[in-house]
Amino acid sequence: MSESTPAATSGNSAKCQKKNRLALEKSPYLLQHATNPVEWYPWGDEAFEKAKKENKLIFLSIGYSTCHWCHVMEKESFEDNVTAEIMNKHFVNIKVDREERPDLDRIYMSFIQATVCEGGWPMSIFLTPNLDPVGGGTYFPPEDGYGKRSFKSLLLGISMWWQERKDFVVDSKQSFNFLETILRSGVSSKSNDVISVPHDTSALKCMLLYAQYYDGEFGGFMFAPKFPQPSNFNFLFHFYSRKKTSPEGKKALEMCLHSLKKIAYGGIHDHVNGDSYPEQGAKEKREGAFCVWEYSELESLISFDKGDVSAFQLFCHHFGVKKNGNINLEDDPRGEFIQKNILCCFGSYEETAAEFDISVSEVKEILRECLQILHQERQKRPRPITDTKMVTSWQGLTISAYAKAGFALKEEKYIDRAILAANFVKKFLYDEESKTLWRCCYNGDNNEVVQINRPIIGFLDDYAFLIRGLLDLYEASLDTDWLQWAEALQETQDRLFWDVEEMGYFTSPSGDPSVKIRVKEAHDAAEPCGNSVSVHNLLKLAAYLDRKDLRSKAEETLATFSKTLKYNGIALPEMMSSLLLYHNPPTQVLISSCRC
Repeated sequence: MSESTPAATSGNSAKCQKKNRLALEKSPYLLQHATNPVEWYPWGDEAFEKAKKENKLIFLSIGYSTCHWCHVMEKESFEDNVTAEIMNKHFVNIKVDREERPDLDRIYMSFIQATVCEGGWPMSIFLTPNLDPVGGGTYFPPEDGYGKRSFKSLLLGISMWWQERKDFVVDSKQSFNFLETILRSGVSSKSNDVISVPHDTSALKCMLLYAQYYDGEFGGFMFAPKFPQPSNFNFLFHFYSRKKTSPEGKKALEMCLHSLKKIAYGGIHDHVNGDSYPEQGAKEKREGAFCVWEYSELESLISFDKGDVSAFQLFCHHFGVKKNGNINLEDDPRGEFIQKNILCCFGSYEETAAEFDISVSEVKEILRECLQILHQERQKRPRPITDTKMVTSWQGLTISAYAKAGFALKEEKYIDRAILAANFVKKFLYDEESKTLWRCCYNGDNNEVVQINRPIIGFLDDYAFLIRGLLDLYEASLDTDWLQWAEALQETQDRLFWDVEEMGYFTSPSGDPSVKIRVKEAHDAAEPCGNSVSVHNLLKLAAYLDRKDLRSKAEETLATFSKTLKYNGIALPEMMSSLLLYHNPPTQVLISSCRC
């Protein structure tokens, strides 16, 4: 594949000064597209009615603000006047922030994955005026290349196909029945099989699958590109805690520790700035997964000597920096990283010290000074756009992380941070009267918290993740207020998402006519699915509150996903961890005092 960047589009690529309907939105991702010449609509009735009235297909583009390829497609196509003219003439164009509407993303991504055997963002999908998917994909280049048809020719081809079939009535049930079949594979219900909770031997089978797919050199599982999935480690650590002396338990621990070490040494870790950006404030998102530096930049910046050792040579050795760049050409089809490096530690301090015949302390001091120089240079660069969206489910994960860290490390300041986050959710993302959650809010111009124009009701993940965080906060602080709130949220979750016949939770509540399928997700990815986390929550709440009805719901959910747990446990590692908790619950110690 060519190292050169693809040719520019034929039209003008400057942003249009006239703003489209996305200018009224709060999402930074949608606002980024507000000056595109494309006549974008947000997801809603106005766009649906226009498509029906004009009998046009809908082009739905789903992405998020930190998605690299979303920005590439915007520059190449959505800012291009020629492409925009085709889109505006033949389609009703809708933009969706997947972090605002994960339910839409899951439904239509399932269709794309099943029909074209690929997935990712930006998601590009064509819908009938009745919102039935008829085709699509992910990123499309401006010209034919990379094994993909050009976006402009795809638009014209789809438009011609639709024009020829205007009198054909699309059977909406056909595509959605197909989707439901996909989404419910591996999920049982009361209406068919007699099912039961799997035995805990399923956990051993799952662990052996992880061992089979383990990368002993670089850590992680399966093949590159590999994305960190905390649920994998949660399960393996839980398995180790149950089987510490067994060979399988020791292997589980080894895989976890080695993988985490490689993550810390690799390009996904910010070696220049460490793990936090204190000068940017707690609401700022991370600048990026990796930091890229040109070889010439490094050579000019790091020019001092430390004893007999060139700081630059040592830095390059420790961080795997090469003169021609350390990215393989096959991994960089667009030539974006030519003569550039992603900082990755390939050697230990001890190995680097031995290579240059100096002490480990000298190595650390040289690297500290080198990284400080790079950090100072980074501050001169323009800051990337910050997505100020505050998502309830992510707040729940934050609460959980700080509560657990505070408890394990005996650091009260971390527990205090968890409490601040929980209070923030209660103030800005929770309706006390209806006891329901909102999906997200935003940081406004004057640092005030603002709601989205059309407030989005919370999804299953928002409830499950927040309840998980509150339970961890209760365990860390022993404040029963958090337990009581968790119980109230669980009752709301059961009312909005639980289905008696299906024996599990759907990801979105009923009531939105634009969502034709309610998905019962059965896969743990970068984030665990709501059903997996809910089983964990139900088991803990049942124990703390002595409520057998909650334990019954946990049992029914485990039984519903029994097929996946038995035969493909690595698809549900978080639920597999909950299965271990179900079969071997922790011992509870009740302490009471009395006056005699």
